[in-house]
Amino acid sequence: MRELLVHPRTKKQIEMFAQSPSHALLIVAPPGSGKLTLAQYIATELLGFGSALQLQNYPYFTHIKRPDAKQDISIDSVRELNKLLRLKVPGSSQIRRVIVIENAHDLNEEAQNAMLKMLEEPAPGCVFILTAASTESLLPTIASRAQQLHVQPIKLSDASKQLSSSYGQKQIENAWNLSQGSAGLMLALLKDDKDHPLKKAIEDAKNYLRKDRYER
Repeated sequence: MRELLVHPRTKKQIEMFAQSPSHALLIVAPPGSGKLTLAQYIATELLGFGSALQLQNYPYFTHIKRPDAKQDISIDSVRELNKLLRLKVPGSSQIRRVIVIENAHDLNEEAQNAMLKMLEEPAPGCVFILTAASTESLLPTIASRAQQLHVQPIKLSDASKQLSSSYGQKQIENAWNLSQGSAGLMLALLKDDKDHPLKKAIEDAKNYLRKDRYER
């Protein structure tokens, strides 16, 4: 298993799923936990690829998310997905297609109901990987038809051990404290990823606190 910044318990669950995958996996964790990174990592493992680039170039990998400027993922996206699933995928591997649905809680109720049928009657050789902030944000019938992976926060000791070759201990501690062990946000802080939405929120908060009472 390639290096991945995750809690040992989460890592073990990922390894177990990769060895014996079910037709659907629901990754549950708060924002900033790196759910999409985990989903793509698992997809890469299931398809037997050595890099994320291979995954992105694979024609039978599909990544669905809420479109920019839209409030949700509509049923139209699910209908298009249903058309894709009717197409046969060549090869004899156990897993030949992976569908990642980022922030599945963005699916509107109609789209979730349409998704339910796909989960009840999974296409051969296909694995769904859904991410969500919580199981309560999804229809109970969706959550119950997927194996669940609850992402645990990273311990400071594990983060220090894994990242010490690239960052100083003080940097790691500051990032860990701000992220509270959420791997996605922690790495965004260390890499100074200004496009990460939670990184922007932290910078806004810092700028707000720097202002005097009148400016606030």
